[in-house]
Amino acid sequence: MTATLSLFGRFFGCRKGVSAIETAAIIPLILAVGIGVAEVGRYAYASMKMQAAATQLADVVSRGEQAVTTEIDDALLGVRYSTSPFNFRDAGRAIISLITMRDGVPTVAWQRGGGGYASFNSRIGSNGGNAVLLAGFVLGEGESMLTAEIIFQYSPVISPEIAAAEVYQAAYFRPRRGDLDTLTLASAQ
Repeated sequence: MTATLSLFGRFFGCRKGVSAIETAAIIPLILAVGIGVAEVGRYAYASMKMQAAATQLADVVSRGEQAVTTEIDDALLGVRYSTSPFNFRDAGRAIISLITMRDGVPTVAWQRGGGGYASFNSRIGSNGGNAVLLAGFVLGEGESMLTAEIIFQYSPVISPEIAAAEVYQAAYFRPRRGDLDTLTLASAQ
């Protein structure tokens, strides 16, 4: 019996390998935290890229003297390049809308989408329908505003099925050189 107690005493009293066991137990936690921090950073980067793309799209279209479909389509395609390294072509959509105030009602005068093949709808409204403005945003009678929306389905590198999230960014610009109220249909040259 004493030999058994002595064996247990030696087994539980032995401190050899404790640091190896502690290291083996803590490494998965350190990896999980590190991967989580990296994914949060990557999501923030994607969000910033989408906001920059929305701002750039609204800026480019607002500089035109008139709204021409081919020029707007070219600007929409440019979103693919400004959102690199993210796969905007397959997981995103850019939508540009002109909102005008008509009889005291904000209305979507025209709308064009593209840049990606994902099927997202505008949160501003649909072509010819009433527009949803930001809270506190004032648009005077006869005034117009361009709205560029960027919607992207973000997929994390680790477990994309679990933590996928939609990134939505928008930018608002007033037309600078023309009223842009009418969208001119033009065929590609």
